[in-house]
Amino acid sequence: TVANGADASAAPPAEPTTLSSPPHAAVYPAGQCVFGEEWTAATLVAKERCKETTAILTFELPDTSKPLGLSTCACILAKFDRDGAAVVRPYTPISTNAMIGRFELLVKI
Repeated sequence: TVANGADASAAPPAEPTTLSSPPHAAVYPAGQCVFGEEWTAATLVAKERCKETTAILTFELPDTSKPLGLSTCACILAKFDRDGAAVVRPYTPISTNAMIGRFELLVKI
């Protein structure tokens, strides 16, 4: 059987192996993110190499009892120092708001 140009009897595609868990719906309205307008530190607690040029970075939130609270399609700004100069990059987390106390970013290294 073919549905929408795909073989409906074929096995579903394997789940990605680079995510730490399957995604769970946990929608938050805009303005609920634990990070506000001021820069706030988040501690890097894990680094998992995915491919030669990518890694999943897991950060601990300032309040480990809450989710990130980022709304759908929103991003966070990450800032780090490189040779004494501030570097700022936007990232959309790959973790959902179902993850409590932490969030994950997929970054090119």
